[in-house]
Amino acid sequence: MKNTDRIPAVQSLSFPRWELPEVNEGQIVQAEKTRRDIARGEAPSIDKNLVVYSKLTVGQIEEISQRIKQDVQQQAYQEGLQQGLDKGYRAGLQKGQKQIQQHLERLQSITAQLNDALQAQDNELEQVLVDLATGVAESILQRELSLDASHIQRVIHDAIAAIDAQAQKVDIYLNPQDYKFVTDMGQVEPQWQLHADASVSAGGCRVSNQYSVADYSTEQQFQQTVRQLVDSRYAELASDQAALLTKPADDQSGPGA
Repeated sequence: MKNTDRIPAVQSLSFPRWELPEVNEGQIVQAEKTRRDIARGEAPSIDKNLVVYSKLTVGQIEEISQRIKQDVQQQAYQEGLQQGLDKGYRAGLQKGQKQIQQHLERLQSITAQLNDALQAQDNELEQVLVDLATGVAESILQRELSLDASHIQRVIHDAIAAIDAQAQKVDIYLNPQDYKFVTDMGQVEPQWQLHADASVSAGGCRVSNQYSVADYSTEQQFQQTVRQLVDSRYAELASDQAALLTKPADDQSGPGA
Protein backbone atom coordinates (compact mmCIF):
# COMPACT_ATOMS: atom_id res chain seq x y z
CA MET A 1 0.00 0.00 0.00
CA LYS A 2 1.30 3.37 -0.98
CA ASN A 3 1.65 6.10 1.75
CA THR A 4 0.11 9.31 0.47
CA ASP A 5 1.37 11.41 3.45
CA ARG A 6 4.97 11.01 2.43
CA ILE A 7 6.58 13.99 0.64
CA PRO A 8 8.78 13.05 -2.23
CA ALA A 9 12.44 13.90 -1.92
CA VAL A 10 12.31 16.02 -5.01
CA GLN A 11 9.62 18.24 -3.55
CA SER A 12 11.44 18.58 -0.20
CA LEU A 13 14.17 20.67 -1.81
CA SER A 14 11.76 23.61 -2.06
CA PHE A 15 11.28 23.78 1.72
CA PRO A 16 13.65 25.92 3.91
CA ARG A 17 16.06 23.99 5.93
CA TRP A 18 15.68 24.16 9.78
CA GLU A 19 18.83 24.35 11.89
CA LEU A 20 19.20 23.89 15.65
CA PRO A 21 19.55 27.31 17.28
CA GLU A 22 22.57 28.05 19.45
CA VAL A 23 21.57 28.13 23.12
CA ASN A 24 23.46 28.51 26.34
CA GLU A 25 23.00 27.02 29.75
CA GLY A 26 20.80 29.84 31.01
CA GLN A 27 18.44 29.58 28.06
CA ILE A 28 18.09 25.79 28.50
CA VAL A 29 17.13 26.19 32.16
CA GLN A 30 14.65 28.93 31.33
CA ALA A 31 13.16 26.89 28.46
CA GLU A 32 12.66 23.87 30.73
CA LYS A 33 10.95 26.04 33.33
CA THR A 34 8.66 27.52 30.66
CA ARG A 35 7.75 24.01 29.43
CA ARG A 36 6.81 22.87 32.92
CA ASP A 37 4.69 26.01 33.46
CA ILE A 38 2.78 25.33 30.24
CA ALA A 39 2.29 21.67 31.17
CA ARG A 40 0.73 22.73 34.48
CA GLY A 41 -1.53 25.17 32.67
CA GLU A 42 0.25 28.23 34.06
CA ALA A 43 1.22 31.33 32.08
CA PRO A 44 4.92 31.29 31.46
CA SER A 45 7.02 34.13 32.96
CA ILE A 46 9.34 35.72 30.48
CA ASP A 47 12.46 37.57 31.70
CA LYS A 48 12.92 40.59 29.48
CA ASN A 49 16.64 40.58 30.17
CA LEU A 50 16.92 37.03 28.88
CA VAL A 51 14.92 37.87 25.80
CA VAL A 52 17.16 40.79 24.97
CA TYR A 53 20.24 38.78 25.85
CA SER A 54 19.15 35.93 23.62
CA LYS A 55 18.94 38.31 20.65
CA LEU A 56 22.54 39.59 21.10
CA THR A 57 25.54 38.04 19.52
CA VAL A 58 28.77 37.31 21.35
CA GLY A 59 30.49 40.18 19.53
CA GLN A 60 27.76 42.62 20.55
CA ILE A 61 27.99 41.49 24.15
CA GLU A 62 31.76 41.95 24.12
CA GLU A 63 31.35 45.40 22.56
CA ILE A 64 28.86 46.42 25.24
CA SER A 65 31.15 45.09 27.96
CA GLN A 66 34.06 47.00 26.47
CA ARG A 67 32.04 50.22 26.38
CA ILE A 68 30.95 49.76 29.97
CA LYS A 69 34.56 49.13 30.95
CA GLN A 70 35.69 52.27 29.10
CA ASP A 71 32.92 54.33 30.72
CA VAL A 72 33.91 53.09 34.16
CA GLN A 73 37.58 53.80 33.45
CA GLN A 74 36.78 57.28 32.13
CA GLN A 75 34.63 58.07 35.15
CA ALA A 76 37.33 56.80 37.49
CA TYR A 77 39.92 58.87 35.61
CA GLN A 78 37.80 62.02 35.84
CA GLU A 79 37.19 61.47 39.54
CA GLY A 80 40.88 60.82 40.15
CA LEU A 81 41.81 63.86 38.09
CA GLN A 82 39.42 66.07 40.05
CA GLN A 83 40.72 64.70 43.34
CA GLY A 84 44.27 65.30 42.16
CA LEU A 85 43.41 68.84 41.12
CA ASP A 86 41.74 69.54 44.47
CA LYS A 87 44.67 68.04 46.37
CA GLY A 88 47.19 69.89 44.22
CA TYR A 89 45.26 73.15 44.63
CA ARG A 90 45.22 72.80 48.40
CA ALA A 91 48.90 71.87 48.47
CA GLY A 92 49.77 74.78 46.17
CA LEU A 93 47.66 77.17 48.22
CA GLN A 94 49.34 76.10 51.46
CA LYS A 95 52.77 76.37 49.87
CA GLY A 96 51.94 79.79 48.44
CA GLN A 97 50.64 81.03 51.78
CA LYS A 98 53.79 79.76 53.48
CA GLN A 99 56.00 81.54 50.93
CA ILE A 100 53.97 84.74 51.30
CA GLN A 101 54.37 84.57 55.08
CA GLN A 102 58.12 84.05 54.73
CA HIS A 103 58.43 87.01 52.35
CA LEU A 104 56.28 89.12 54.66
CA GLU A 105 58.48 88.32 57.66
CA ARG A 106 61.58 89.12 55.62
CA LEU A 107 60.03 92.40 54.48
CA GLN A 108 59.16 93.30 58.06
CA SER A 109 62.74 92.54 59.12
CA ILE A 110 64.14 94.71 56.32
CA THR A 111 61.70 97.50 57.20
CA ALA A 112 62.74 97.34 60.86
CA GLN A 113 66.41 97.52 59.87
CA LEU A 114 65.72 100.49 57.61
CA ASN A 115 63.82 102.25 60.37
CA ASP A 116 66.69 101.65 62.78
CA ALA A 117 69.18 102.95 60.21
CA LEU A 118 67.03 106.01 59.52
CA GLN A 119 66.65 106.68 63.23
CA ALA A 120 70.41 106.40 63.74
CA GLN A 121 70.96 108.68 60.76
CA ASP A 122 68.48 111.20 62.17
CA ASN A 123 70.30 111.16 65.49
CA GLU A 124 73.66 111.63 63.80
CA LEU A 125 72.27 114.41 61.61
CA GLU A 126 70.79 116.10 64.65
CA GLN A 127 74.15 115.97 66.40
CA VAL A 128 75.89 117.32 63.29
CA LEU A 129 73.44 120.21 63.12
CA VAL A 130 73.96 120.95 66.81
CA ASP A 131 77.73 120.91 66.36
CA LEU A 132 77.45 123.11 63.28
CA ALA A 133 75.20 125.60 65.03
CA THR A 134 77.49 125.59 68.06
CA GLY A 135 80.54 126.23 65.91
CA VAL A 136 78.87 129.08 64.04
CA ALA A 137 77.61 130.67 67.25
CA GLU A 138 81.03 130.36 68.86
CA SER A 139 82.70 132.00 65.87
CA ILE A 140 80.21 134.86 65.96
CA LEU A 141 80.71 135.25 69.69
CA GLN A 142 84.49 135.34 69.34
CA ARG A 143 84.19 138.01 66.67
CA GLU A 144 81.86 140.14 68.77
CA LEU A 145 84.06 139.84 71.83
CA SER A 146 87.13 140.84 69.86
CA LEU A 147 85.34 143.99 68.72
CA ASP A 148 83.89 144.93 72.09
CA ALA A 149 85.70 144.16 75.38
CA SER A 150 83.41 146.19 77.60
CA HIS A 151 81.83 143.10 79.17
CA ILE A 152 85.18 141.82 80.52
CA GLN A 153 84.67 143.61 83.84
CA ARG A 154 81.51 141.58 84.49
CA VAL A 155 83.30 138.34 83.57
CA ILE A 156 86.13 139.11 86.01
CA HIS A 157 83.72 139.82 88.87
CA ASP A 158 81.79 136.60 88.14
CA ALA A 159 84.99 134.56 88.17
CA ILE A 160 86.15 136.09 91.47
CA ALA A 161 82.72 135.45 93.00
CA ALA A 162 82.90 131.82 91.88
CA ILE A 163 85.96 131.20 94.07
CA ASP A 164 84.69 133.50 96.83
CA ALA A 165 87.79 135.66 96.78
CA GLN A 166 86.39 139.20 96.73
CA ALA A 167 88.67 140.40 99.55
CA GLN A 168 91.64 138.22 98.78
CA LYS A 169 94.55 138.57 96.48
CA VAL A 170 93.82 136.94 93.14
CA ASP A 171 95.69 136.43 89.92
CA ILE A 172 93.67 137.29 86.83
CA TYR A 173 94.78 136.04 83.40
CA LEU A 174 93.37 137.93 80.41
CA ASN A 175 93.73 137.98 76.66
CA PRO A 176 96.23 140.74 75.74
CA GLN A 177 93.43 142.75 74.12
CA ASP A 178 91.26 142.55 77.24
CA TYR A 179 94.29 143.20 79.46
CA LYS A 180 94.93 146.48 77.62
CA PHE A 181 91.26 147.44 77.86
CA VAL A 182 91.07 146.85 81.64
CA THR A 183 94.33 148.65 82.40
CA ASP A 184 93.39 151.57 80.16
CA MET A 185 90.03 151.90 81.91
CA GLY A 186 91.77 151.98 85.29
CA GLN A 187 89.10 149.79 86.89
CA VAL A 188 91.50 147.48 88.69
CA GLU A 189 90.93 146.53 92.32
CA PRO A 190 93.94 146.65 94.68
CA GLN A 191 93.84 142.89 95.32
CA TRP A 192 93.84 142.07 91.58
CA GLN A 193 97.05 140.96 89.95
CA LEU A 194 96.55 141.17 86.17
CA HIS A 195 98.45 138.99 83.70
CA ALA A 196 98.38 139.06 79.88
CA ASP A 197 98.04 135.52 78.53
CA ALA A 198 97.63 134.81 74.80
CA SER A 199 96.27 131.33 75.53
CA VAL A 200 93.14 132.95 77.00
CA SER A 201 90.52 133.77 74.36
CA ALA A 202 89.17 137.29 74.08
CA GLY A 203 86.19 137.87 76.34
CA GLY A 204 87.25 135.31 78.94
CA CYS A 205 89.58 135.03 81.92
CA ARG A 206 91.10 132.63 84.38
CA VAL A 207 91.15 133.55 88.06
CA SER A 208 93.09 131.78 90.80
CA ASN A 209 94.22 132.21 94.37
CA GLN A 210 96.10 130.01 96.73
CA TYR A 211 93.05 127.79 97.25
CA SER A 212 91.22 127.41 93.91
CA VAL A 213 91.01 128.25 90.20
CA ALA A 214 88.01 129.47 88.16
CA ASP A 215 88.10 128.97 84.38
CA TYR A 216 85.86 131.59 82.79
CA SER A 217 87.28 131.31 79.31
CA THR A 218 84.99 132.04 76.40
CA GLU A 219 84.97 128.38 75.35
CA GLN A 220 84.03 127.25 78.83
CA GLN A 221 81.23 129.80 79.16
CA PHE A 222 79.90 128.97 75.71
CA GLN A 223 79.90 125.21 76.34
CA GLN A 224 78.14 125.73 79.62
CA THR A 225 75.47 127.84 77.93
CA VAL A 226 75.01 125.21 75.22
CA ARG A 227 74.70 122.44 77.81
CA GLN A 228 72.07 124.42 79.65
CA LEU A 229 70.11 124.94 76.44
CA VAL A 230 70.35 121.28 75.46
CA ASP A 231 69.37 120.07 78.93
CA SER A 232 66.42 122.44 78.91
CA ARG A 233 65.32 121.23 75.48
CA TYR A 234 65.60 117.57 76.45
CA ALA A 235 63.61 118.24 79.59
CA GLU A 236 60.84 119.78 77.47
CA LEU A 237 60.84 116.81 75.10
CA ALA A 238 60.71 114.35 78.00
CA SER A 239 57.79 116.24 79.51
CA ASP A 240 55.92 116.20 76.18
CA GLN A 241 56.58 112.47 75.77
CA ALA A 242 55.32 111.73 79.27
CA ALA A 243 52.18 113.73 78.55
CA LEU A 244 51.54 111.70 75.38
CA LEU A 245 52.00 108.41 77.23
CA THR A 246 49.60 109.34 80.02
CA LYS A 247 46.99 110.92 77.74
CA PRO A 248 45.21 107.67 76.67
CA ALA A 249 44.71 106.62 80.29
CA ASP A 250 43.24 110.03 81.10
CA ASP A 251 40.92 109.86 78.07
CA GLN A 252 39.66 106.40 79.02
CA SER A 253 38.96 107.31 82.62
CA GLY A 254 37.44 110.69 81.80
CA PRO A 255 34.09 109.94 80.04
CA GLY A 256 33.37 106.75 81.99
CA ALA A 257 34.06 108.28 85.38
